Order: sequence, then C-alpha cells, then structure tokens
Amino acid sequence: MKNLFLTLSLFLFSCSAYAQIALERTYGESNSMYVTKLEIEGYKYFGVDTTTTHLNIYNTNHSLWKSLTLPVIAGSRVNITPTFLSENLFNSDNSIEYIIGYQSGTGATSAWTMYLVNEAGTILYTFNNGLSGKPVKVGTGWKLQTSDYYTNPAGSLRSATSYYSLPGQYTTGLAVAPQGGSSTGSELVPNPIESSGVLKYNLPSGINQAQVTVYSNTGAEVRNYNITNQFSEIIIEKGILSPGIYLYSISYPGYISEMKKFVVE
Repeated sequence: MKNLFLTLSLFLFSCSAYAQIALERTYGESNSMYVTKLEIEGYKYFGVDTTTTHLNIYNTNHSLWKSLTLPVIAGSRVNITPTFLSENLFNSDNSIEYIIGYQSGTGATSAWTMYLVNEAGTILYTFNNGLSGKPVKVGTGWKLQTSDYYTNPAGSLRSATSYYSLPGQYTTGLAVAPQGGSSTGSELVPNPIESSGVLKYNLPSGINQAQVTVYSNTGAEVRNYNITNQFSEIIIEKGILSPGIYLYSISYPGYISEMKKFVVE
C-alpha cells in the first residue's frame, strides 16, 4: 500500500512539474522579436513584420497594442530593425520613438543611414553614416552611441563611433537585445594571417546563430560564415582569401557589430 501511495505521489508530482510550462504564443519567422520596458506603459513585446513592414508592439498577454508603419526611404532598404523603444529618452511627449537603419547601394557603393522615428512615422533626426545605435548611461544621464560606416575617398570602408547627448531618461528593461545590454565579442588570431586564422567569438545569451561577413578593403562582400552558440570559434583558411586587408562583422536580426580589420599575408 505504501509503495502504491509513493508511486501515485511521484506521478502527480511529475505531472504538476511539467504542467508549469505552457506555450503562450509563437511569432512567425517574419518577426524579429524583442522585449522592452517602456517608461510609462511598462513591459511590451515588439518586432518588425517584414511581410508588412510594420513595427508591431504587443501587450504582455500578446494582444496587439500598436502597429506602426515604417518610413519608406527611396532607394534604400531596412538594414537594422529597431531593438529598443522609448517614450521619454528622446523627448517628453510620451509617444513611442525608435531607431532604425537603412542601406542603399551594394559593395563599394553602399551607404548607411539611421533615423530616429516617432510612432506617427515622422523622422525626427537623421544619422548620416549611422549603422546601429544603443542608449548608454553616462553618470546620471543617457547618451546615444552609434556605430558609423563610410567609404573614404580612396574607396576603403571605414568605421567610427559617435556619441549624441539625449534630453531624457531611459528605463532599462530589454530582455533580448544586445543593443540594450550585452554585446558580441570576437577576436581573430593570429593577425596577420600567415596560414590560417581562428576567429573566436561569444554570442549573447538568447542568440543561437549569427553570421560573419567578410569585406574587402573597398567594402565588397567576399565571404559569409554561419556561426552558432554551440561553438565559440571558426577557422579562416588563408587559401580562401587572397593576400590583402579585410574587414569583418558579426550580425543577426536587429544587430551588427562594429567592423574589425585583419590582414592576410
């Protein structure tokens, strides 16, 4: 009798333990989803639906709260989707503002521009050469840190970092978005590459896969590598790339790292 009671108790405990996990909602592959904590409205899910080019914001029960139309920029395409939202960081009107990046051209003719947009779709500020941006706290205030890319007169792709003063405050609450917190680290050794190089990387928590893109010194895309969080390094063989100067970046939906330079001898 005791054995029967013990078996029944274990069975009920097992059922109870498994029953604590329940699927709430699945968002399709056209959505790159994030979680944010707005200064007034609190926690929200959000993501860009690439089939409709809308920024959709959802309540914590997954009901649609707002659907915002993304700006249409002639001759450009969305390159970096928003990874954070704010109501009071950029101004005090309590409406939603976000940063979004666009790219025009390809290879050496590529140009990147980032925009600050409000929920009505009005562009409030243009960041020329801006590729991605994130809020960073400096003392008691906040700055916007941007990664900038441009092609110099010699036709070489160059990177820079800019800081912008901001009038408001930001409520940190981003659960899955590297631009609100953790970042992707990487190091290529040896540099220069004589026979082969090892690219060591570290993807943020929650990011399962990403892409390494290698560019020539003129900005032309020459090689792509798929990476996952199951490993922490890939090998780049010298024979795949001709001798010269190259740049690489790591990217995944909503994020692209700063470019780093390496040399193949």
